[in-house]
Amino acid sequence: MTDTQSKPEIAGALFAPIQKKIARNSGYLEVLGWCQKSFLDEGFKLHVTLGNRKICHPLGSISAVNSRFLTNEATPRSSEAYFFYRTFLKIGKGLKRLKFSLEHKDGRSHPLGNRTIYQLDRMEAAAPVVIENEAEPRPLSEYERWLLEDEPKLRSVNDCKDMELVFPHPLVWVIQLRQGNWDDIFRTLLSVTSGMLGDTHVILVDDIEFFEGKDGTHHRIVFESMPFLQISSGLSVNRALGAFGEDSWVGFLSEGDLVEAHFQEDFYRYLGEHSETELFYTDFDHQLEEGVLGESRILPAWNRDLLQSYPYIGENFLIKNESLLSIGGLGREHHHQKWALQLKFSRQAKREKVGRLCGIYFHLKNKYDPNQSEEVSLEGTELLQSHQDALGYTSEVTIAPGVGGWRTQYSLPAKKPKVSLLVPTRDGVSVLRTTIDSILEKTEYENYEILVLDNDSELDETQQYFEEIKAKGCRIIPCPGKFNYSQINNRGSVEAKGEILGFLNNDLEIIEGGWLGEMVSHACRKDVGAVGAKLLYPDGSLQHAGVLIGVGHVAAHAHRLFENDPNKGPLRAHLIQNFSAVTAACLIVRAEVFKEVGGFDDVKLVITNNDVDLCIKIREAGYRNVYTPYSTLFHHESATRGPEDTPEKFNRYQKEVNHMWKQWSDILMNDPAYNRLLTRFKEDFSLARSEESENYTPGKIF
Repeated sequence: MTDTQSKPEIAGALFAPIQKKIARNSGYLEVLGWCQKSFLDEGFKLHVTLGNRKICHPLGSISAVNSRFLTNEATPRSSEAYFFYRTFLKIGKGLKRLKFSLEHKDGRSHPLGNRTIYQLDRMEAAAPVVIENEAEPRPLSEYERWLLEDEPKLRSVNDCKDMELVFPHPLVWVIQLRQGNWDDIFRTLLSVTSGMLGDTHVILVDDIEFFEGKDGTHHRIVFESMPFLQISSGLSVNRALGAFGEDSWVGFLSEGDLVEAHFQEDFYRYLGEHSETELFYTDFDHQLEEGVLGESRILPAWNRDLLQSYPYIGENFLIKNESLLSIGGLGREHHHQKWALQLKFSRQAKREKVGRLCGIYFHLKNKYDPNQSEEVSLEGTELLQSHQDALGYTSEVTIAPGVGGWRTQYSLPAKKPKVSLLVPTRDGVSVLRTTIDSILEKTEYENYEILVLDNDSELDETQQYFEEIKAKGCRIIPCPGKFNYSQINNRGSVEAKGEILGFLNNDLEIIEGGWLGEMVSHACRKDVGAVGAKLLYPDGSLQHAGVLIGVGHVAAHAHRLFENDPNKGPLRAHLIQNFSAVTAACLIVRAEVFKEVGGFDDVKLVITNNDVDLCIKIREAGYRNVYTPYSTLFHHESATRGPEDTPEKFNRYQKEVNHMWKQWSDILMNDPAYNRLLTRFKEDFSLARSEESENYTPGKIF
């Protein structure tokens, strides 16, 4: 391709509607754009074409936006700087395909791209609208309707709308060029510049010599006249970022990615309330095809162990320049460069240093597949192994078969700690026998003891079974009185001889021998608190893959009833990660940590939610609670205790629910392992509806 064939005649102007593809009523459509100041003097006109109609606006006649967002007294713009313009174009009803172009006074036309505008009330009509010989318009998907109607009301930034909007930090967008698609580059630049606030800069990272060939000729226009934008190669981007102050922020995008126009305002509002933040990310979705959005990624807050299992944040995030430079800037990793940066940052960062906004702010052009090939997967394995080595762990990282992520197996200490397995029971010998016998027969980890906590068992067959297992080394600890799950387990912890406590229901069944060693390997990590296992119903479906708090009355089990198959169900159910809580139906914790937080609450939480309370206390003490899918057991849920089906049980349950909301309302409303864009009424991670959220009453029994 020759230079004249590939080089556009003009660069330095972008115009597009600022609405999100929707004009709710017929009338005026707001258009925002920028151009170089010199365009005003050269007679350029903005043309917007709707079918056979053409709307023409001389740039000089469009009213300039005189906004504080576009000025920065510390770094005044030069006379050749860009200027923003806002105009209102009248359109009719129905779907419109808008074509933008600039026309010089000599008649030359320069296309700026196409946009499709829908009108919501017409799209809800029974028959689709056909406009001016266009193809039949596509109705909005259910997700796109949610994005339009519900997502704006659910964003977490709504909680800090009263914060004063200030711009103390310059923002530098680093845009990676991948294919050299000029339309995609323009779309990304437009989405960034249409939301510019304060002192904002753009660096285009050109690793494919798209802008400048080896012979020095420019294959594409270089934006030398735009002082907010520069070109850099991947090897020199760190040097380019070094020219900005340590208090600046660096955001990463790729060619074709789109940023919501309100992102920067919401980002600055967030920083105004969380000034300690050094790394920041948001939820995102993908551009499935031209104008179609879907496949949203609704992310948890900072989740260190999930990051070590899968690059869940993706490649679109922001980091404070000071932190970026302190860890050596962008590395030379080919496929996982951004993931490597996040892992390096995680080695020195506390959870308070990482910020997240719940909301769809990025629409990605390309999908980041960390397992797109054997070579890419191997690079990920080597990256994680290097990360674990840097943390000082003796471990082995492997690709998780069939999962699409990685598994880190932590080595046990040379002197394996003793584990005390505490199993409360009142008779129920049929299920108890399955639990105890399967532990004794299948558990490969050798240094453990079993304490059966007997709450007034009466049946002869139970007493006979107690004698059988005492002969096998089990201890029977009498715990008489009215059933109080918390009190019984607290009593057992006092009798336990182990350095690690294991709280087990009496209705479990061990499936594979490595279950206990896997859990203990995590519990021995000094920064880990409670460790939970994957629990399955007898039919093989998921019963527990972590606990979501603030879902249901107080908490619910993540992904309950999904198939235990990563190809058919949720990926997160099959990855080691952090949850705010895990179920005490199978929970391992160091005895010193259990004692440090005061054990189970045996006064306010005698039956339910005591495990959630314990895990929150552990998290508040600075530890991370871990869920591992590599310890898998069957759970015959509540086979002995039964449901809450009497007035006495219901009243007691309501009191326990009320106590949890009084004690932990902040974290129950904002579970770090969950997201407010997701429903509180199911465990399936489906999208929330704004109406549901508005009507949700914390702790109300429904």
